[in-house]
Amino acid sequence: MPIRLKVIMERGVCRAGCCGCLSYSAEDKASFPKLQENIERVGEILRALRDRYGDKVEVALVDPRNILAFWDNIRFRIRPSTPAWILGGKKIFEGVPDLADLQRVLDFALF
Repeated sequence: MPIRLKVIMERGVCRAGCCGCLSYSAEDKASFPKLQENIERVGEILRALRDRYGDKVEVALVDPRNILAFWDNIRFRIRPSTPAWILGGKKIFEGVPDLADLQRVLDFALF
């Protein structure tokens, strides 16, 4: 049975109710360099996790602006600009962790 890793972080699109998704423009992204850097680094980490763990780790990527994240935002004291990593109902990292550190935590949870 796979373990579930939830990553709560702002993404490069904004949900606009019935209007669907609005993508950030290049100008918008340039005004938030840390957001773009986080998106790229988290993407690299998630690809590495998929390569290493395959189906053993299920990743849920949740935008903190999503209404479904409301209780997690309160429970884990989520800061919208900082990614949070939730495993087994506990915040294991805030920010973008080192891949080796994250893998150690996941290895421990899996084995």
